[in-house]
Amino acid sequence: MLRIENICKSYGNLKALRGISLQVKSGETMALVGPSGCGKSTLMRLMVGLLQPDEGDIWFQGKRLTVQTSSTMRLKMGYVIQRGGLFPHLTAQENATLMAQHLGWNTKRITQQLHRLVTLTHFPSNRLKHYPAQLSGGQRQRISLMRALMLDPDLLLLDEPLGAVDPLTRSRLQQQLRNLIRDLGKTVILVTHDMAEAEFFSDCTVLMKQGRIVQQGNMKDLLQSPKQTFVTDFIRSQPTASFSSQLESA
Repeated sequence: MLRIENICKSYGNLKALRGISLQVKSGETMALVGPSGCGKSTLMRLMVGLLQPDEGDIWFQGKRLTVQTSSTMRLKMGYVIQRGGLFPHLTAQENATLMAQHLGWNTKRITQQLHRLVTLTHFPSNRLKHYPAQLSGGQRQRISLMRALMLDPDLLLLDEPLGAVDPLTRSRLQQQLRNLIRDLGKTVILVTHDMAEAEFFSDCTVLMKQGRIVQQGNMKDLLQSPKQTFVTDFIRSQPTASFSSQLESA
């Protein structure tokens, strides 16, 4: 589905990514995890074509992602940015259907897809005419997800999708989002700083530090066979008791 080969990216003297190589299989959910500034969000912006690498290549569905191809290929990707990125002057419905409107979908097609997504995301249909400021944090996140899914993309990119909601709402949305991903069978890449969230969602976790991949695999691999002390230290720093107990038994 997606192949990344030796990607490097710098901002002036800051090296954000240093020789990143990854492969994401069709139907897989991969989590990119690491401390702030490790390059997770930069890598995701490169995947969706919003940034161009200084070195290396990104291949999506067998085609190289370039400046010339990114706008077309992006239509097959759904992207939820940090804090949702809703337009405050548009209603929930207008935000969700923005790209479909832009592409000239007819009203019937838009209405059918919107109804499907309202059902899938458990969004209250009586709030579709409300503006983002009139919605709760959880409702805004659902609209962001609906917008990302509107064109029925092959790849779903989620950058800290639940970072701006309270813990109780987050827990409920995590379960609903995982069920939604499973029901749709989408290929998903999730950026998070939370190892518990990565374990909850992903088939494969990629732990990053200072623009490099430190280790990747399932959570058992990271817990029982850490390649660096940083892996264990990062897991121990997580505010989740389950990780501590797993480390003690590993």
